[in-house]
Amino acid sequence: MGSEEERGESRRGFVAESVRFAVDSTMAISAPAGALRLRWPLWIRAAAGGVLGRIYHQLGIPFQWTPLLAVPAALIGACFLYQGLLWAGVLCSFIVAVADIADGVATGWEVNHLPPDEKPKGKLALRRFLDTWIVDVISRMSLYGVFVLRLHQEQGVPAWLLALLLGIELANLGLAALAEGSQRRQEFFYEFVLDEVGASRFQPFYALRVLGGHLCAYHCYSLFPLLGYLMPLAEYGALFFFALLALRMGVLTGRLAPRLRAAAA
Repeated sequence: MGSEEERGESRRGFVAESVRFAVDSTMAISAPAGALRLRWPLWIRAAAGGVLGRIYHQLGIPFQWTPLLAVPAALIGACFLYQGLLWAGVLCSFIVAVADIADGVATGWEVNHLPPDEKPKGKLALRRFLDTWIVDVISRMSLYGVFVLRLHQEQGVPAWLLALLLGIELANLGLAALAEGSQRRQEFFYEFVLDEVGASRFQPFYALRVLGGHLCAYHCYSLFPLLGYLMPLAEYGALFFFALLALRMGVLTGRLAPRLRAAAA
């Protein structure tokens, strides 16, 4: 009995330490000034990703390749969604969101203890490239691709508008990737509970911007296929499409505006 209790205590300690490391790392890397804690959607993903990333590390998987472990779930999820198994597709999307944090956690366990001049810069750059320019693009565009294919099958939206949506989203992904490297803390401010001073930097309409940030984030919009159980695409596809097109055009405008102002200054 004692040995079983010890194993149980060891497992609980493993989970607690993994979650704590993931939460602390996320705060250190991504939290803007004035952040008090993670909002619950990010805390759930960080907790699950922390455990998974620790498992990656203990299995000895090279951290620079861990982003690619999310790709099978993204592609299988897209197949499920295309076949109409919406709950299975959304479950795969949750795995992708967790794996997105796990690769960063695995990297932290591998390199955080190293002095700056001993960190493997080449491997870190490869991991960042794979995460930002390969895995993020595949996971997000697979959702949009399935959506566009199904709408094309239903013939409810002209093909040129479907192509326009894909182009807008590719532009959004590119701009988001550039922003993630240079202003990560501002890009993901909505993931954290901020004090009054910190929140004031994201005025006006702070609460609305937080809501909009979540709606436009993968962890939220990957849940939207579940609406298909209540509002089938064959009947409501055009409504879904034009709402999404307007939203993503607004996001693209918001991303482009500061760059255009800076260029004109």
